[in-house]
Amino acid sequence: TGPVGIVAASGTGAQEVSTLLDRWGVGVAQLIGVGGRDLSADVQGVMTHAALDLLADDDAVQSLMVVSKPPAGAVGDTLLARLETLAGPRRPVIACLLGRADAGITGVDPLLIRGTLEGAAIDAAVLAGAHPEIADPTDLPIAERPGVLGLFTGGTLASEAKIVLARAGVEATIHDLGDDQYTAGRPHPMIDPAPRTAWLADLANDDTVGVLLVDLVLGHGAHPDPAGALADAVDALQQRRGANDRAPLVVVASVTGTDADPQPLSGQVRRLRSAGIVVAPCNASAARVAGRLSRNAQSAQRVIHRVAR
Repeated sequence: TGPVGIVAASGTGAQEVSTLLDRWGVGVAQLIGVGGRDLSADVQGVMTHAALDLLADDDAVQSLMVVSKPPAGAVGDTLLARLETLAGPRRPVIACLLGRADAGITGVDPLLIRGTLEGAAIDAAVLAGAHPEIADPTDLPIAERPGVLGLFTGGTLASEAKIVLARAGVEATIHDLGDDQYTAGRPHPMIDPAPRTAWLADLANDDTVGVLLVDLVLGHGAHPDPAGALADAVDALQQRRGANDRAPLVVVASVTGTDADPQPLSGQVRRLRSAGIVVAPCNASAARVAGRLSRNAQSAQRVIHRVAR
C-alpha cells in the first residue's frame, strides 16, 4: 500500500510506473486498469472517468495519476478538463499522457502533465517525499552504425521510446511486437519470445542497424526467463555477425519488474549483462542511451568521411 492512486489505460505503462515507484520505496493505494483503447475516439474514456470517480472517494489516495498511450485529441482534452477539477493542493494530479508536452512544476502546480512514464513516476515519488534517482549508463561500447532498431513487447514502452528519441532528434525504427498485426493467432511476445528471436536472426547480415533497443517485462503470465531467451538470441546473433565479418550490434535493454516477480529483477539483469547487453534502469533511460550511441556513431562517420576526402 501507499499514497499513489493510478488509473491506467495501459498495462505496461502502469507496470513501468509502479515498479519505478517500488524501487524508490513508494507504494500504490490502488491501480485500476481500464484497457488500452479506453481513451480512443470510439470509447471516449468511459472507464477512465468511472475509475476516477472511485479514486476520488478514496482517502488513502494522496496523489492521483492517469497513465495512457497517446489519447485521441478531443478525448485527451476532455480528460485534462476533468483532472483540473480533481486537482488541488491536498491531492495533486499527474496526467501521464504519452507525447504531450510537459507542463507544471512538481510541488507547486496541482495538475502536472508529463509526456513520459519516467517523468510521471519521478513526480509521484517526489510528491510522496522520496528522492528518485535514475542514472543512465555511461560506460558504453561503440556502435559502428547510427541506425537504431527497437523491438518491443510492451506497446506503451515502445511509444515512450519513440518520444524520447524524437525529443533527442534521433531517427529510429520502433516496432511494437505486441500489436495485433504480430499477435493474430499466436501468443503475445511477453509469453513467447519467438517473434523477437526470429527478427534478431534476420539481423545477421544487416549493415544499417548499429543499436538494438529492447524491453523485458516480468510478472505472472510472462515467459519464465525472458532474459535468458533474449541473451541466448543475442549471443547467437553476435556470433553469426562475426562469422559474416559484420561488427557486433550494441544491444540496450530495460527490464520492467521487481525482485518480487516470479523472474526476480536482479537475476534477469545479471543474465542480460552476461551476454554483453547494456541494461538501463528504466525504459526512457534505455532510449536515451540508444540515442547517445547513435549520435556518437554519426559523429564518427562524419570524421571518417572528412579524413577520406
